[in-house]
Amino acid sequence: MAFGGVAMAGQHERLQEVTLDACAFKFTDRHYGRSSIDNESSVHSFSYIGKLIPGKTKRVAETWIRFTCEDTTEEVLDIYTSRTRSGYGQWSAPPSIDRKDMSYPQYLLLRGKNWDGAGVAVTTTAVDWDKRTRQLFFCLVHGPKALCGKVETLYYEAWPKDNALSYVLKFLQSIEFIDEPAPPAAASAP
Repeated sequence: MAFGGVAMAGQHERLQEVTLDACAFKFTDRHYGRSSIDNESSVHSFSYIGKLIPGKTKRVAETWIRFTCEDTTEEVLDIYTSRTRSGYGQWSAPPSIDRKDMSYPQYLLLRGKNWDGAGVAVTTTAVDWDKRTRQLFFCLVHGPKALCGKVETLYYEAWPKDNALSYVLKFLQSIEFIDEPAPPAAASAP
């Protein structure tokens, strides 16, 4: 449940380690973002906020990624990703929608060093056109646990050039789950 340490990984990046309930993970922070853990709410969460899009942007100055640690169940995966996994652990996508309109769901297969997962990007539609944002829901699955989350604003539909999706995907791919070290073996009596 604690926020881990920060170590320098390279000249322009740092390695962060986080323990969020039963999910322990590390990631490479190339953007020197802000991180925090919320253990006070009924659902514990880890937040990362950083300027992922390089250069000057008009609309999306920073990107906020919120993570929770979940049990890997079909219900959880469906809530976050609108996908199912077969009994063989393979991801399958809903039928694709052949439309040019980006307001339709975009399904993504995700893969990292020691996890696989999926995500879905959707658009908020209950607001005026210039306030509609593209959001990402995802789960990164590592055995019985999944690091699931949401990115509130990938971009605004009216201004798609300030798009953080590719940067968020690179960030997610840098995540690696940390398995607890095995307990030391007990010495046997002679």
